[in-house]
Amino acid sequence: MKTGHRVCSRLWPAALLACLILLWMRPIAWPPNAYWQVHTQLAEIQRALGVAEAWRSGLWDARWIPGFDWGYGYPIFSFYSPLFHWMSAGWLLAVGTPAAAVRLNLLVWLAFGTAGVYWAGERLWHGAGRGRAAALRPGLLCAIGWLMAPYLMCDVWVRGALSEFAAAQILPWIVWAALGVLGREGRWSRRDSAEILWLAAAVAAEILSHNFLGMCGVGLALCMIPFVCILGSFGRRRVGSKHIALRIVLWIVGIGWGLAAAIFFWLPALREARFTRLSAMTGGIHGLSYRYADHFLYPANYLRLTYWDFDNSLPGPDDTMPLHLGLVSALATVLTMAAGAILLVRKEKREAKPIATLAALAAAVALGVWLTTASSRVLWDRIALLQFAQYPWRLLPLPSLGIALVLPAVLVIAAPERRRAGLLAMLALLAVCFAASHYLYGRIKGIVPCSDAFTTKDWETTQILTADLDEYGPIWRDRFRPPKWPRGVLLESDTVKVVKCQSRCVSIYAEVENRSARPEPLVLTTNYFPGWQAHIEPNGRPLSVAPGPATGFILIEGVPPGRSTVRIWFGNTQLRAICKAVSAAAWGLWLLGWTGVALRRKSDWSDSSDSSNKATSQTA
Repeated sequence: MKTGHRVCSRLWPAALLACLILLWMRPIAWPPNAYWQVHTQLAEIQRALGVAEAWRSGLWDARWIPGFDWGYGYPIFSFYSPLFHWMSAGWLLAVGTPAAAVRLNLLVWLAFGTAGVYWAGERLWHGAGRGRAAALRPGLLCAIGWLMAPYLMCDVWVRGALSEFAAAQILPWIVWAALGVLGREGRWSRRDSAEILWLAAAVAAEILSHNFLGMCGVGLALCMIPFVCILGSFGRRRVGSKHIALRIVLWIVGIGWGLAAAIFFWLPALREARFTRLSAMTGGIHGLSYRYADHFLYPANYLRLTYWDFDNSLPGPDDTMPLHLGLVSALATVLTMAAGAILLVRKEKREAKPIATLAALAAAVALGVWLTTASSRVLWDRIALLQFAQYPWRLLPLPSLGIALVLPAVLVIAAPERRRAGLLAMLALLAVCFAASHYLYGRIKGIVPCSDAFTTKDWETTQILTADLDEYGPIWRDRFRPPKWPRGVLLESDTVKVVKCQSRCVSIYAEVENRSARPEPLVLTTNYFPGWQAHIEPNGRPLSVAPGPATGFILIEGVPPGRSTVRIWFGNTQLRAICKAVSAAAWGLWLLGWTGVALRRKSDWSDSSDSSNKATSQTA
């Protein structure tokens, strides 16, 4: 009976959260062969299909999608973080239906992020409450608060920004790791090593999930150093400064490790941005402004707690999309005020650690909100990378996370004698808020039919880019040009004929005949971008590859007279090759690190077992 009771006490929070996650997914769960109407239209489905197409063509990183831009090719994942779309493509290969693949991927990320908030809340408030908080299930309260964050709903149900949503789900795991590594007292242990490895993977995944939130994730990891150190100064036992310094240094090493693991993506993206039209991201199109200065939030935005609509962000406070922190922010404010009132009227000695934790969280939420307002413009004006975010309100996941983590404060500070009753009362309050939130926000604009027959062949008559800006379009081709040439073929001329051609979109073998007495050019009707290469088989003599004038197609110069076999493929530049080698080494060391942690755990278990057996024999 005791075993069954213990199992139930451990499993019921997970069961409750699973039910709430399914309720969260309810507005978009049906019908399975259709998509919901969002700002990005069918972009997520198209990207999943595009990644699958790139994989079939032999590009594991899907840096180039052959079928995009009317079938002329587009370097979307050379610049746009690919992780969510890699996973969608993996689900697509498993289930075969694009819309179902995107939904399953979204469900996995939501469960992952909710678990992260749960464990971050448990770790934060167990440390603040000195063990009293265990029966109060603070992590459960935090996770429910996370599922009420309206900006996460807006990302999925209004904007369709699923990569940004996925990146937000990694943020709580960074907090969880920081509270462990930086907040743990004593010497370095196997657990610390495992959490540094987890941090490295989380930083890499954050960067590979979303460009802007990836940068924010690195900033959050760095900001956790003073946050945890300040909390640790309240009630910390005397710990040598060398141990604290070591933990900080190794934490920074873990962040650098994650950056190295993802360097194959972000460093080439920074260096090759000059070959694209990124300036469009800070301008405007179709009457919409993408200048960050036009999209700061105002107090009126944060006070519209019940507002929900499906249009756009506009200059000023009258946005026609929901940009606020929701009912859960009002609940968190009330609970914080209640915690403050308890502290004022309490006669016995007040513990500093819970008070400091509440104050630090409130300050972090205030800082996150401030960064979305015009008063923070001094930072946005001076940090160029911030400006490509376009919308300061993209920082709303940070205060949303802080609001979720602050919810258990009143229970931990009040420390009720009947803790189960206090927990049930808090759960009832959150249930009412959850129901009200999903009643107000839990709807979509409409359904867009999406047949399973939708394939990459349809792209030959459709311009598929990233959104509507063509920001990653190669600078050598006309912008928004209509299709005038056949796609991905070698154009013949009076002197150069194509005898035979075998094409896999990004790897082409062609037998050509040059009937002139001098080297001649050859044109492949695919957009040029650095990485396209050509050489003569079988001797491997390289040919010059450049963008063709006016068209921006791949111009191959120097095809020799007579018959020859030409190989054309999309490969690595020197920088990409170096960065991939660095990333491979970082991931190899990461796997070795986990192997070492596992072996040490096995050794510790064996030593513990031997000691137990020895003690038993001595007793006998």
